[in-house]
Amino acid sequence: MAYTIPPGDTDIVGTLTRHLADIDVRLKRAQEATDTLPAAEREFRANALKRISADLAPMVDTLRARIQRGVLTASSDSEVLLVGGVERTWVIAEADRTTFAPSPYVLALRRLSMADTALLRVTGWDPASGAFTAEVLEITGNPGPHTDWEFVSGPGVVTAQRAWLAEGRSERALTVAARQAAQDAAAQVASDKLLVGMSKSGAEQAARTATDKAAEAVAAADRAKTWDPTNYDTKAGVDQKIATAATATDGKLAVLKGTADAQHDTLGELAALIDANASAVASLAEAAARRAFLGSSRYLRP
Repeated sequence: MAYTIPPGDTDIVGTLTRHLADIDVRLKRAQEATDTLPAAEREFRANALKRISADLAPMVDTLRARIQRGVLTASSDSEVLLVGGVERTWVIAEADRTTFAPSPYVLALRRLSMADTALLRVTGWDPASGAFTAEVLEITGNPGPHTDWEFVSGPGVVTAQRAWLAEGRSERALTVAARQAAQDAAAQVASDKLLVGMSKSGAEQAARTATDKAAEAVAAADRAKTWDPTNYDTKAGVDQKIATAATATDGKLAVLKGTADAQHDTLGELAALIDANASAVASLAEAAARRAFLGSSRYLRP
């Protein structure tokens, strides 16, 4: 509201007095309103903090719980049998549904046996119902069925990376093995070529030997053409010579046997006779030796 003095106003003092009075009233009201501003401000701040606390406190508590647990985990008592490459569904415990935030890859453990694990690829998660669905990628240990499941979201990606790294190392090992096999095959080919060369050399040597033998056969055939039968005795002549030699041998054996009877005309029979009369033969030998000694010119009589 603007305060003015109309043109031609003869009571300017009165007009100013009225304006000042009105201004005093307005100032009083403004002062009263000003006095209530700190209380209103305090009330506004209190209401704002209550609203913020009501909205943010659950979120803060959830975040604090996740931080305290270190990784995002959840448990389930669902009875599930793991099968590689097949999707399976668990029902997450109600107490864990607000804090469970699965990553694309989750590691499944057992509370009663840490040796049984599985790497899962998450395909579905409903926090309201707790339905958790995942594809089984890798299984370690006993696949179940089990009812003591524990899911760890944090290291899932790391586990997947490790699995892929192991697969890469396996492929590299296969590549190295294939390269070694190729090198072995090349060495075998070189060895085969060497053997072929040696076989060729042996074949050439055999061919030369066969040629030499053929030349020797030709030379023998040439010599056979000049063979003179008169230079060799006939079969009848050879038989006559054998018969003559046999007659001469029989005559010499007859002279050797002399007048010995049929029971003492072989060396075996004479040996048997000597063995049978060993004492007589020894006595004769001793007598002959004594006589020979006594008849010696070197013997001196006493």
